[in-house]
Amino acid sequence: MAVMTDCTNRYSCSTGTCEPCVATNAVLIGAWAVQGALFVLAAGLWLPAVVRRLPRRTLVLLALSAPLVSVLMFAGTEWLSDRTYCRPGQDPGGYEDLCDVHP
Repeated sequence: MAVMTDCTNRYSCSTGTCEPCVATNAVLIGAWAVQGALFVLAAGLWLPAVVRRLPRRTLVLLALSAPLVSVLMFAGTEWLSDRTYCRPGQDPGGYEDLCDVHP
């Protein structure tokens, strides 16, 4: 997904100076932060001190939910970043407008 490159090339602005690049950039950075937190959670589940302190049921629930949440976050980020990539007044979903990024 080359949303930011396409955004800056088509709109001739940086990611922090004009809409919709600002909104798209915020979505991508927020998703990156959540993915990082999920990675820290998953890594923490391997620490012996955590394994000993948490009930087994909680460990299993966290271990199963972290990858699921990660995949859902990726899909949601793809969808939301695509929707924030519109010029004012455009309708998301049209192939010829700048709302959808197509390779």
